[in-house]
Amino acid sequence: YNGRVLLGGGRHLNRDIESTVSQDTTDFIQTKLEELLQQIILPGIPFTIENRWAGTMAFGPNNEKDPIVQEIKPGLVVAVRLGGMGVSMSSAVALEVKAMVCRHLNLST
Repeated sequence: YNGRVLLGGGRHLNRDIESTVSQDTTDFIQTKLEELLQQIILPGIPFTIENRWAGTMAFGPNNEKDPIVQEIKPGLVVAVRLGGMGVSMSSAVALEVKAMVCRHLNLST
């Protein structure tokens, strides 16, 4: 994206440490992501890391991972439980939310 790489994931590599509500990154996962970037995505290309983040993985009962995108009441739409994949799913979920809001407001998408 605009000469940048947006890369996330890897939390499944260390579920014990990553099963937390902490917003801190962990060295283990950050190292794995950097190795992926160096060896597979940008081999031989120097890069710098501009931003790092950690999110909270949201699961339902029995570790359900299906996102919930629904209108809670007229005009109030939620998009939750993205199972740690919010960045990768955000554009598709945003389109779904937009369609729901437009239907509520009788607007065309």
